[in-house]
Amino acid sequence: MNIYYTADRTRQLHAGMTLPLYQLPQNLNSALLVKDMYDRSDLEEFLAGHYPLGISAHGIRYLLNNENYLYKNGVPTEYVTYSPAVEIIFENFRRAHFPDKPSRFQCAFGCTSPDEALKFFGDLSLPVFEISSTKSVFVADETFLKIAPNHLATLILAKRYWSGDVSTTPKLEVMIECEASIGAKVRN
Repeated sequence: MNIYYTADRTRQLHAGMTLPLYQLPQNLNSALLVKDMYDRSDLEEFLAGHYPLGISAHGIRYLLNNENYLYKNGVPTEYVTYSPAVEIIFENFRRAHFPDKPSRFQCAFGCTSPDEALKFFGDLSLPVFEISSTKSVFVADETFLKIAPNHLATLILAKRYWSGDVSTTPKLEVMIECEASIGAKVRN
């Protein structure tokens, strides 16, 4: 089992902690803003069918609770900006072409060194912890994790990301399938 490093943006990690997969996330309410198209049971069935082991905190944040709604008079509309779409586009590409790779929605994220973790998260004041898992690990270049000017180019970026290609300006992330274990605090 390899040791990686993660910066604690939430400032809630501690040594000995386990980052689990959550079976049925509690906050599906925001997904119900689009009326008469589906109901809560459809959402629950889809999650159980596609992620039977559950989803990680990253999955909850980007699959369920990205909260990027457009607002009208202070009230969220049923429409969102397309920026969070990168997660679902890349997830669907993974499912179709790289099913052996771990889902971003079931992973925690780290780097290969404490310095890289701080650089990756862009805040040198963050605490850094060891992180490991007995499950799948995949190193990808987050530089490719973008929506390109057209759909074809976006699919090329997804292919490069899931192939493990490295760009000329790499920002490598280690996807660590949950359950992941938090080890010793190594910085701050």
